[in-house]
Amino acid sequence: HREGFQKVYDLTERVLPAVIDTSTPTENEFQRHLIRRYLIANGIGTPAQIAYLRKGLAASIAAQCRQMHADGQLIQVTAGPQDYYAVPEVEDLLRRPLSRRKVKILSPFDNLVIQRKRLQELFDFDYQIECYVPAAKRRYGYFCLPLLWGQSFAGRMDAKIDRTTGVLQIKLLHLETNRAEEFIEALAPALRDFLQFNQGHQLTLRAVTSTGGKLDRGMLKNIERRLQNL
Repeated sequence: HREGFQKVYDLTERVLPAVIDTSTPTENEFQRHLIRRYLIANGIGTPAQIAYLRKGLAASIAAQCRQMHADGQLIQVTAGPQDYYAVPEVEDLLRRPLSRRKVKILSPFDNLVIQRKRLQELFDFDYQIECYVPAAKRRYGYFCLPLLWGQSFAGRMDAKIDRTTGVLQIKLLHLETNRAEEFIEALAPALRDFLQFNQGHQLTLRAVTSTGGKLDRGMLKNIERRLQNL
């Protein structure tokens, strides 16, 4: 639990069931665990991506991936110019239908966006959480959220909820699609769910910008009207 900003933890032996093996894994077991957990969570990945933030493991992870591939425990897939590893079960996931219309409002810490270079390789989307960037250098806002539309990123928004009034303020909605009005129609139900999730009851929109340049007045009015009448 938390006490203010302090996290309080219990002892491992008082939390885990007695049947759980808590012995230290071998290096091979540990590396194979990292590889499988990463690929199950992310779908595909390179050895460098799997070893992300784990110093000194890149070479051994790469060797382990090659061995797991040779043993039939991993497969290789190609996306763009890059080859990736995946678990065989990913082929079942690829057969499932995926909505090309639904908008997902993602956390800055979502698996899909947490590795900036990987995100650019797969989606050509340059994203950075800006709460760690000096205020004067921010482009999109303190806690800007990526907006995934079907299989591509169509924008981002900087939003903040006022817990006392229940007003969700979109400080900036930045569009990165030339199908703005169609995207807004898809965004509206996602925003309605987002507002409910944050226990808000009203939405305000401060500013809308676009990568394609300035939006005309009529389109701006339509966007404001659509989002403020969820």
